[in-house]
Amino acid sequence: MMMMKQKLTLSTLSLLFLTLPCAVVHSFSAIPTPSSAGKVGTNVPDGHMELFPVEPTMNRIEGGGGTIRTYQVPPGVERLQYVIRSDGRPLKARVELWIGPIRRIHYCELDMMNGAKTPYRATLKFKPLGVTLRIGTTKKSSGEFPIMAGVYVPKPDESKSIGKLTQAVFEGNEKTLVQGGAIEGGHGAVRVFKYDETIKSMQLVIWSRDVGKKSYKAYIEVLNGPNNDKQILDLQCGGGTQPYHAVIQTPGIGEIRLYNKKYIEDGLFQIAMVPYEYNDYSEPSAAGNWYD
Repeated sequence: MMMMKQKLTLSTLSLLFLTLPCAVVHSFSAIPTPSSAGKVGTNVPDGHMELFPVEPTMNRIEGGGGTIRTYQVPPGVERLQYVIRSDGRPLKARVELWIGPIRRIHYCELDMMNGAKTPYRATLKFKPLGVTLRIGTTKKSSGEFPIMAGVYVPKPDESKSIGKLTQAVFEGNEKTLVQGGAIEGGHGAVRVFKYDETIKSMQLVIWSRDVGKKSYKAYIEVLNGPNNDKQILDLQCGGGTQPYHAVIQTPGIGEIRLYNKKYIEDGLFQIAMVPYEYNDYSEPSAAGNWYD
């Protein structure tokens, strides 16, 4: 009887040890081989349209925090796209998607040093219930830092094509599993995606469809040196029906770090990260190659 109790205790301890949060940094190549370095233009899978078929009309939103522009999306629409940039000044913005007055299904806070050099583009998928999109400046932004925001609602055939593209990027590339943090919440697993100067921008698809279909939270930062133009994204999305497809600018040589902010019990999601646009370089850099 004592031996059975001892085995049960050891088994329980082993289980607890295996479920401790993982905060180990792993490095993944953005492209499988350096042969892609000679590519120029947009990286779109064969047979698919580009992710952003239309450049939306841009509207000025004043800085200072609390300045919000609201976009009412009618029922029947299940996808929209937004673009946010500045005139070269810091970009500090918040994007929220609401169903009714109390249910927020998407949240993204942007903090970028130069919104002209690193504009942000994203595609949101949601249930066709009639939603409200709110884009505004944060309290971190002074009155001297206005932003420009544009929203585009694709036509039904365009929406289906964009959905197929998102699925092709997610299913046709290596997906990385990202575990949540401790039971109190906070930074969980860390994933690192390196890039070189042949890559102009990276596209990411975050989705929990195959790993629980629960909501997810992620913290993303772009680093390329001690004096780089900072890019930070604080993201939250709904469950398996909401893939998040976005494009991040990647100037120079550096890396994108992604942290899972949710709990170990329900914070699991997958991410596919691949190049979106290439610079006009014939040869990769000799120093700091992402494939070393």
